[in-house]
Amino acid sequence: MTSSNEFLQEWLTDTLTPSSEDDDDFENTLKSVVKKLNSHYWDTDSDTENVIVAGSYGRKTHTKRTSDHDVLFILPPTVKEQFDKRQNNIQSQLLTSVKDVIFERYPKTALHSDGQVVSIEMKKGTIELIPVFDRPDQKFDFPNTNAGGSWEVTNPNDEIEKAIAVSNQFQCYREIARLIRSWRSFQGIKLKGIVIDTLLCEFLEENSVYSFTYTLESVLIDFLTYLGEQSGSVYTMMGSGDLIDNDDQVFADEAKRYADELKDAENNEEKNQLYSQMFGKKFPGYNAAASETFIEDSYSMAIQYTVALDASIKQNGYRTSTLQRFLFSKRKIAKDLQLAFEAQISDDTPHNVKYLWKVRNVGSYAKSHSLERGEILRDKKVHVEPSSFSGNHFVEIYVVYQQNVIARNYIRVPIDAINGVTN
Repeated sequence: MTSSNEFLQEWLTDTLTPSSEDDDDFENTLKSVVKKLNSHYWDTDSDTENVIVAGSYGRKTHTKRTSDHDVLFILPPTVKEQFDKRQNNIQSQLLTSVKDVIFERYPKTALHSDGQVVSIEMKKGTIELIPVFDRPDQKFDFPNTNAGGSWEVTNPNDEIEKAIAVSNQFQCYREIARLIRSWRSFQGIKLKGIVIDTLLCEFLEENSVYSFTYTLESVLIDFLTYLGEQSGSVYTMMGSGDLIDNDDQVFADEAKRYADELKDAENNEEKNQLYSQMFGKKFPGYNAAASETFIEDSYSMAIQYTVALDASIKQNGYRTSTLQRFLFSKRKIAKDLQLAFEAQISDDTPHNVKYLWKVRNVGSYAKSHSLERGEILRDKKVHVEPSSFSGNHFVEIYVVYQQNVIARNYIRVPIDAINGVTN
């Protein structure tokens, strides 16, 4: 029987790890852009000089689905001297000037200059090009058009070199970085790529055993646990030492929850169920029920808000406890109780949303009696289900607004028909 770890490896290899063909669109477009900029600014036809590919692509932690590519193009110092003599927002003027040069090569391509970048739309994504200038300290000045304009400092080379050093020591570095990116993207979690790579670097350096022995699953669960312990919002970036704000710490709670659930999973089936929650229905180890439906087949995923999910547990009409309390204490629910699942949306969620529910039963009893379910049903913010038979079941909630899923959550429902308790 194929283990959940083997399915995880298959997901990484077949779905997340980019091939040279996957990167062709980006690299071919980049060479053309660099050649045009070099011809204009440096009087050379080179398509490789004066450019630094930064971001996850530069650190080689990107996935097959990477859509945005961060690129620095180094301009001659004379260009900065010329713009520094101008008035008003000179940084905005510089971005516009660079965009106009690229427009000469790509007159039919969507180009935008805003903030710190010139955005170049490709067939399968966007190049976000940042014009920069060398500094004596090996760092770079780059334009920030916000708040009237200013020069900021970046240091991608040290970050790239650190990533290379860590990946040379830890084969699992890029593997786990890609798995976390896949989880983040599917769940709509706000977690910057450089923060993923930085925290993963710190984690591995604190756990040197993973440099010579590991399973993908064990490292993933341990790193999710590590993410769940993060409490700050400002991080010191790997290599460069620059500070970055992640803006949102929801990722820590989500990481802890998945780590705890995976540790508590009793078999491969339950782990594969959790991986399908993390990565989506295409996870290879997940066996869909005969009547199961999937939210991404009917609605666009645009996660922007949060929804909390719990259930009141009732016996003979009287509330005895809540599901979250059962999960916290690792108890299992008895048979023949009523569970009233309730979704609590965040205050900033739009009005007039609709609630869609999915109940997925797991275990030998559900399979043998064709009770796995998995259909998506519309209901109100409260959905009631009985505890009928043993298994680690799952209930999911989707909050939909204008054909978009804007919030989602799930909760595990551990039922033991023989040894379960009522409170």
